[in-house]
Amino acid sequence: MKKFVIITMGLLLLFSFACGGGTNPASPSLPTTPTITDPPVSAAKTWTIMVYLAADNDLEAFAQPDINEMKAANSTIYNDVNIIVLRDLRGAGNTKLLKITAGNEEELSSSTLGIDKTLTNNEVNMGSKYTLDKFIRYCKTYFPSTYTMLVIWNHGGGWRNAANPQPIKPKLTYHEVRANFRDNISTTRSINSIDKMKPTNGRFETFKDACWDENSSNAYLGNYDIYWSLIGNAVTIVGFDACLMGMIETAYEVRTVASYMIASEEVIPGGGWNYTKLLNNFNGYGTKSPQNLCKSAVDAYASEYATRAGCTLSAIDLSKVNALISALNNFSTALVSYIDTQDKQFAIHDILYNQTEDFFNIPGDNNIDLWDAANRIGASGVCTTQAAALKTAITNAVINEWHHASGNPNAHGLSIYLLTVFWNDANSNGTIDAGELVSGHS
Repeated sequence: MKKFVIITMGLLLLFSFACGGGTNPASPSLPTTPTITDPPVSAAKTWTIMVYLAADNDLEAFAQPDINEMKAANSTIYNDVNIIVLRDLRGAGNTKLLKITAGNEEELSSSTLGIDKTLTNNEVNMGSKYTLDKFIRYCKTYFPSTYTMLVIWNHGGGWRNAANPQPIKPKLTYHEVRANFRDNISTTRSINSIDKMKPTNGRFETFKDACWDENSSNAYLGNYDIYWSLIGNAVTIVGFDACLMGMIETAYEVRTVASYMIASEEVIPGGGWNYTKLLNNFNGYGTKSPQNLCKSAVDAYASEYATRAGCTLSAIDLSKVNALISALNNFSTALVSYIDTQDKQFAIHDILYNQTEDFFNIPGDNNIDLWDAANRIGASGVCTTQAAALKTAITNAVINEWHHASGNPNAHGLSIYLLTVFWNDANSNGTIDAGELVSGHS
């Protein structure tokens, strides 16, 4: 007789949501380059927006247009907002540190980052947590402000379980991955390294990180690296101008080092955020509050991609994440208890894998909308109380949300990585493939 076990969202969270906290003792002793002259400390403003523009990859063509958008905003916004950009392009010796003002980009130097504006061969590794840490500290030191926003600009892949980074079955071949991209890979901020990654036995491992730097041996930032860089460096808002980062796992990772998170459940077009629209929206608010900046970003994105299917963006109140996780664990525990037969297992599998709103659409790599999953399971008459509580917790956490009505009609602002289903069977190897799941045969 078969014994059925489903590894669901909640179990994943119970295992993975033990990270966070701690200190970052290495940062205060980071070396500096005394021969480089740092800028004078600026007068304090309301906001400093720090853009970590990692374009040492196939997004290089979109870097300068986005900088131009930052320069093109209504000139009065710069009275309240510092915009500092660390920009790295494809190849070596082209890193620049920039202060953006109306119609202008001023080069800066940083002894901590080792960037000398008088030289033309500056280069940093944007895939290093140490670089991100130094950049944030530099901005906070020389451009003080009441609030801060960090924008991670690059490709994005969401989240993975660091303790078990292998993908769920089945692994994908190069051609399977390419064939299943929702958008052309060269025009979105989805995983750029597909043409450069070395597959294992012809099949790709999990790719769920951000900020790939080709010139630095394809170094990248994982979610924990971003968290690490913000320890002692907390920001008001962390924004991801990168694909697929709008996940509960990412929100959980940064919940103690930021107050709000802006990210997309879905892939982001190559052009990314429209910074002119974002800044002009924000400039229209008399009160330059964090909530208004979040709303400005989501509204600008909705305006930019109003006619493009497959686009989403949301803003998350990270102070609500712990309550959301509690509701999610309660829901998942109840769901695991409910599944005690093969028929129930297959019914829940069908809801999660075949009916729930999903993103990026790569078979075997399942990001699904968390609210939609709870809603569909509750509507089926299963775990109704826990499903309702989870939906409420998600609604409380998502303060702004937009999705294209035809592309992702059931997106609600936060996705989750869904593991596959396993079972114990004396006559099998302990796993079942996708065809077995659908057909019910083993």
